[in-house]
Amino acid sequence: MRLPEIVIPFMRDLSQRGVGFALDDFGSGATSFRYLKDFQFDFLKIDGQFIKDVEHNADHQVLVHALLSIARHFGMYTIAEAVETSATSA
Repeated sequence: MRLPEIVIPFMRDLSQRGVGFALDDFGSGATSFRYLKDFQFDFLKIDGQFIKDVEHNADHQVLVHALLSIARHFGMYTIAEAVETSATSA
């Protein structure tokens, strides 16, 4: 994220006005853990690549549990992409 010295106060101001912010596709790409500390996100959206077949993939299960733990620590709601079966949503 560019220009954090501008973005952080902007987000803080809008948050005080009731606007929520989400960090999309967390766990993939160039998402930095620093964003969690420096920016005040309300939602963490877990990338669908970790959700697909999660009920049968031990590696995905470990990663999803870790991402959920991180989100809880920072007080964020969690959204998971690609939940398509009742087994996946459990």
